[in-house]
Amino acid sequence: MEGYWDDTIFYRIIKGFIIQSGDPTSTGEGADLQNKHTTFGNATGETLYNMHKLEEALVHENGRPLYPPRLIKTIILNNPFSDIIPRIIVHESEEVKDSSKLKQPQHINLLSFGEEAEGDDEESVI
Repeated sequence: MEGYWDDTIFYRIIKGFIIQSGDPTSTGEGADLQNKHTTFGNATGETLYNMHKLEEALVHENGRPLYPPRLIKTIILNNPFSDIIPRIIVHESEEVKDSSKLKQPQHINLLSFGEEAEGDDEESVI
């Protein structure tokens, strides 16, 4: 929910056995399986064939992929926790982000000659 697993890597691939992902730190160290609050997911539709391709990835002897594949986005099809309601995350609008990039007024001195002064960012010393 809420994009928790979006943009995470598959950090462990053991051919014929397991493919692990879901660590939000993308290090393989941030998610512990302690038989509590553990979530397992299934790939559905066309994605199932892509999961089989993951097994062909180049891996180190410890099972860590050389070029880790990424989960771009996850979608929960059947939420077993009906009492949990996802938060509404408000993103800052582009206008607010770009307000710091507004062009500052230039200080054009009395001795400036129009267009020549517009390109000059330094103040003239008299």
